[in-house]
Parts: sequence; C-alpha cells; structure tokens
Amino acid sequence: MARIGKAVASAKRLEILELLCQGEKAVETLVHDAQLDVKTVSAHLKVLKATGLVSDEAVGTRHIYRLNPAGVSALRDQLDLQLAGQILPGELAVAAHVRGDDASNPSVLEQDPQTGLGAPGNLNKE
Repeated sequence: MARIGKAVASAKRLEILELLCQGEKAVETLVHDAQLDVKTVSAHLKVLKATGLVSDEAVGTRHIYRLNPAGVSALRDQLDLQLAGQILPGELAVAAHVRGDDASNPSVLEQDPQTGLGAPGNLNKE
C-alpha cells in the first residue's frame, strides 16, 4: 500500500492516471496532454506500471498504456479497508440521512462506550 501511496502522491502521476481514465493512450499522446517531455512521462509510467496501476502493450514501435483494472481494483479495496475505521460520526449520520435511514437507529450508528464516539453498528458484527 505504501508503494502505491507514493506512486499516486505525485500530481503529475495523478494527471497521467486521469488521462488514462479516458482510455488507452500512446506515450506521445500522454506527453502532449500532460505537457511534459518524453523522459518525464516515461519515468512516471514506469512507477505506475511497477505498482500495477497501469499496463502497456507494444504496438509496432509504439507503447500503448492503459489502466490495469486489477491494480485499480486492488487500490480501491485497500483504500476501503483503510478508511473503514476512520469514518466520523457526523459522516455516518449524513450518509444515513441520504440513504433515508434513521441515524438514531442503533443498527446505523452506535456509541462506543470507551470513546463516546459514534461507530457503525454493523462493521464489527457478523
């Protein structure tokens, strides 16, 4: 997770990922769209590829890059796990309201007796 975090900590790498969200692109297109030189784009793509977020395919003399669905899915899963324990009580109440749930319902929001903070009632129950 730390390696992926470091990879997406760069604004330019995030920009490249956003460009790849639009569809696969050749290095030359990424260079133009990101307004960077070939060497810089290639270095960023190398980092993104090493994390599994991006894959490439050689087509003749060109390399075509695309998001790697498995890598993106793994990142999403890791973020979900990391964030699951960091939801604030107010966010739970807002989410419950948006869903139409009763935020005072213990199954939606329970108070932790040790901290006094609200916690999702169903996260630790089987």
